[in-house]
Amino acid sequence: MGSPVIAAEEEVQEGKMYKKVVAELLKNDPIVVNIRLVDGGNFPINVKPGDTIKVIKQQIWNGVSNNMKMNVGLDMVDFMEQFVKTSDVSYRDFCNHTDDEQVELLAKSGKLYTAFWDFYVLIYDGHILEDEATVIGIGFASMEPLAVFPRTMTTKNENIFLQLFMHIQRIYPEIEVGINDLQGLPYGFPIISHSKEFHNHESPEEAEQCEYELRLCRTILLPALGKLITGEENAMPICLPDLLPIYHKIDQYEHSSECLHDLHGMLDRYFTGIVVHLSKSVPGERMANRFEAEKRTAIHDSLFQVTKKFENGITDVEGTEALWCPIYVGPARSFTHYNYTLAQPTLQLTGLNTGTTISDLIESYQHHTQTHGQKMKYLMYNQERRKPDELVKDIIYTKLQKHFFYFQIDIEDDGR
Repeated sequence: MGSPVIAAEEEVQEGKMYKKVVAELLKNDPIVVNIRLVDGGNFPINVKPGDTIKVIKQQIWNGVSNNMKMNVGLDMVDFMEQFVKTSDVSYRDFCNHTDDEQVELLAKSGKLYTAFWDFYVLIYDGHILEDEATVIGIGFASMEPLAVFPRTMTTKNENIFLQLFMHIQRIYPEIEVGINDLQGLPYGFPIISHSKEFHNHESPEEAEQCEYELRLCRTILLPALGKLITGEENAMPICLPDLLPIYHKIDQYEHSSECLHDLHGMLDRYFTGIVVHLSKSVPGERMANRFEAEKRTAIHDSLFQVTKKFENGITDVEGTEALWCPIYVGPARSFTHYNYTLAQPTLQLTGLNTGTTISDLIESYQHHTQTHGQKMKYLMYNQERRKPDELVKDIIYTKLQKHFFYFQIDIEDDGR
């Protein structure tokens, strides 16, 4: 943890940055957002800074094709029959309509719209957006893309598109999740778990354990990974993972989780590079590109397996497995340009594993923000209430880059 003076200075700089972003968004009203679809289609929509994601979803619904509206994983014959039974339209009259007219009739009931957003999710900056969030609250800028993905991706092209989209950076990359105060950067506050004391260095035993794990990262893990990317030149891919930044920072890490966080980030970027490499194949080069991709994949998989073996033997809590995706907990991003400065902070948390529960996230938020008096009976994720005893691993969409759990807040209208 940094000193209070440094933390205060960073908070001032963060506030100035948010103020600049908000001013830019208000100046560009209306804001043009590029909607990208998993089938490769795209179209622009105009939004206002105070618009909510719920309003934006309605605009997206109006812009997608009728074919996509019907492709929502339902038995459409049964769906249509249920519609006819509960409407004033006879089955014969319904069948006499064109396909487009049938979609319009189904849409009027609202059931098809609900089914559409039960089947698809709206993604920006690697995570799912909540309906309550506003354009200002999230802080996205003109011409940035929002993508509509099926919740469950089944085809190779869907997974490739998602992998590529995950790494499109914000125009304002300094904004992690929203324009309220964000605490815990760069690696996150440790999640408080009942099964293992989180590393806070408050006792000599904890500090000693952390030193031990870091020493093994330096003396065992990194040398083992280094050997995997050295060999005969013709057997190695042209592009290799870059371990040097981690070597250079190894003496600066305070926790083994920080070193492993950077390792997994490097592996994730390397894998995305493989996907990009394959997607750029042109006739005449496909065999060579595929051969190169196979070499890179073999290197990636070897590094990943060695890293996981190290984690399983050294750093994982017994009976669990670490999950290396950033977790954020904070208020719904329903802010306006008048009140965003009054919002409670959002926390970045680290130390997620297969045993982490919603209760752990709530307790961690209350501990690190010193808000033990705030009653939280649940957290929200993708518009659904999640109970304290639910496992985080059973909730999140693991293919996404990060995850935002939120709670509802009452906030004053004007904080100027």
